[in-house]
Amino acid sequence: MNKLIKDSDVEWIGEIPHHWNIVYFHQFFKQIKNKNVDLQEKNLLSLSYGNIVRKDINSKDGLLPENFDGYNIIEKGDIVLRLTDLQNDHKSLRVGLSTERGIITSAYVSIRKKSKDLYEKFAYYYLHTFDLVKGFYGMGAGVRQGLNFDGLKKLPVLLPPLNEQIEIVKLLDEKLSRTNSIIENTKLSVEELKNYKQTLIKQLITKGLNQNVELMDSGIDFIGEVPVGWAKKKISWIFETIGSGTTPKSTNENYYDGNIHWLNTGDLNDGFINDTKRKITKTALDEVSSLKIYPKNSLVIAMYGATIGKLGITQIPVTTNQACCVMSEAKHENIRFIFYWLLGIRKKIVSLGYGGTQPNISQETIKNIKIPLPPIDEQNEIVKYLDNKCLHIDSLIERKEQFIIQLEEYKKSIIYEYVTGKKGVL
Repeated sequence: MNKLIKDSDVEWIGEIPHHWNIVYFHQFFKQIKNKNVDLQEKNLLSLSYGNIVRKDINSKDGLLPENFDGYNIIEKGDIVLRLTDLQNDHKSLRVGLSTERGIITSAYVSIRKKSKDLYEKFAYYYLHTFDLVKGFYGMGAGVRQGLNFDGLKKLPVLLPPLNEQIEIVKLLDEKLSRTNSIIENTKLSVEELKNYKQTLIKQLITKGLNQNVELMDSGIDFIGEVPVGWAKKKISWIFETIGSGTTPKSTNENYYDGNIHWLNTGDLNDGFINDTKRKITKTALDEVSSLKIYPKNSLVIAMYGATIGKLGITQIPVTTNQACCVMSEAKHENIRFIFYWLLGIRKKIVSLGYGGTQPNISQETIKNIKIPLPPIDEQNEIVKYLDNKCLHIDSLIERKEQFIIQLEEYKKSIIYEYVTGKKGVL
């Protein structure tokens, strides 16, 4: 901590070193409006998760324009700000530093330093910090709360001596590089654990616990052999009830905020369901004929879109929307064995979908899925073993994911501390 300090008079910054200055944004930055007329530049760039990355200009992506004449040409060291939709999107990282020449949409505010007293990467770290403390969100205007360059002109900017800016950047680059390496390695470890869990589940639901058991052809192409004595059944033969639900009219205020659980695919967690984000009223249940209450210990699978194949076992009575398929009242089978079986073949379930980039599966498809089933006593043994193993694996995954969250918070903390002078480098 620097010994000589002064008040910055900027609430989110607080005290700063005595020899640091505060300037206004417009004094040290200019806006870039260098249009890409006649496709002078073809290196297409995009701001993604706080990084400026390359995109294929020849891609058939429907989000790309017919031509790029209106795009801005930016250079290495320029900073790009995405200052649209400030009202609705509070998660995006909105500041990126360009590491190469290219073109980027003019919907973003592209800026360049105009003073030799400002080191561009320090400026990036400073604006990134302002973004992390959600400073842009209070500055927006209009229906979608957008900002333009003029709206930033009076933004206070910290200005340490140039040599100190360079040392701050050098230190942050080193610390963040080490931290990012640890984060990436931890993420890889998490993926390895998830893959191991999936492999373990598939092995046990298709081969059982006895490695020396005699095997036979299951009659199911993607399964192969299963132990002798296992019976093949369709899901429609296993459950008394297979159904779905619907979405009551959102405009009817009498239908929502009641005490009846209304399950959506977003509630599915590949585990037990003890609550739902939304609830409906008895009025909705009485007036909307497609709604029904399914008993607890029902198995639910998502049929639509990005969540296709997600699972849950209800611990409460629920109604559902139309994207959920509910299987209840299993006949003589352990519902958790069916749960593990569907979890183990999720990729196959997704492959059965139809439609565009986010395929759907139907209730009929689910009903016709065939499952090789061991005798109930063996089902119980397999479930008990998997419950214990998966609990241990999930615990390891949770600890690693919490560690990643802590490291991400550490990154934010050190950037803030050095960029605002709470910690010194000289």
